[in-house]
Amino acid sequence: MFGRPRKQPDFKDLVNDQDWQKIQDIFSSMTNISLRTIDPEGKLITTPSGQSQLCQNFLKDSTYGMEVCGDCLPTFLGGKSVVDRNLSFVCPSGFHNFFAPVKLNTKVLAYIILGPVVLVMRKPKDSYKNLADELDADLDKLWDAISQVRVISFHRAQTLMELIVKFSEFILALAHENSRDGKRFPAALFERFKGMLEVLLDLALQISGADMGSIMLLDKKKEELTIRAARGLPESVIKNTHIKLGNGLCATAVMENRPLLIDDKLSDNRIKKYLNRPYLKSSMILPFGTEEEAIGAINLGALEVSPVRFSPENLQVMHKVIGQAVDALYTPFKEHMPSKSAYLEKLL
Repeated sequence: MFGRPRKQPDFKDLVNDQDWQKIQDIFSSMTNISLRTIDPEGKLITTPSGQSQLCQNFLKDSTYGMEVCGDCLPTFLGGKSVVDRNLSFVCPSGFHNFFAPVKLNTKVLAYIILGPVVLVMRKPKDSYKNLADELDADLDKLWDAISQVRVISFHRAQTLMELIVKFSEFILALAHENSRDGKRFPAALFERFKGMLEVLLDLALQISGADMGSIMLLDKKKEELTIRAARGLPESVIKNTHIKLGNGLCATAVMENRPLLIDDKLSDNRIKKYLNRPYLKSSMILPFGTEEEAIGAINLGALEVSPVRFSPENLQVMHKVIGQAVDALYTPFKEHMPSKSAYLEKLL
């Protein structure tokens, strides 16, 4: 009468290994932290991304390293590390890793491990002498490798982990619905996409150090940009902002499909005339979409009281990061959509 309940798919039923490897590599590149994706049995789904020299060249190349780090996994996945209540664990060499399940509905499809990282502050070089002796390694060379492990606050590591998991779960949910409904995108996914815009903005804020930001999307029929996600802006601004193409900095960046850096040192008169926010020290406008055209932009701002001031290098890095994030969203569906622009238009 009711029929059999539909079987929940496994991770590899939704995203193939090569596509997930690319997505994982993108996240690792964004955060400058190694990432691993593990199946529920404790086996690697893909090759670890962004592996540190510490793990790759020292710990894995010594008998001691293999003994203590050969199973750098939580105990319930067959490893030797105990996960604490904050979903983090310390490897035997003293470095931190963060850990979270990736779910489809309530089923755990995989686990993502972010690390190793150094929390808050790196220890002095001499404190690693015992580790160098155990590894039979030169202390100076070991220290060089340790110096490349990212130092991060506990809060920022947890936030990055949360954002990566949300991003991953959105991709899996989208793949699941696409496998059931073909090229028809269910209405529920448009709400998920709205949530993903907030995740994308939060990721940009975390990586850039910006104090405030927004995402504006282009309505091609109306030829105007509206705010679809924001942090640090009044609700009235979010609701009432409508920028016609040809007016304002964001519209300029979208029309020209090129990022803009804005601060008081600029000499470009086209940009200077729009500088009417004295509370901002500097800001970036990062268009995203395809190489041919932008469908929107991320605006990031550093307050006058902030120690952050954006540079041309920041601008190029963040523009690349946003492009990678959009690529990560598109990668699992490239066989089903004729182009990235067609895919983005479906979601919009």
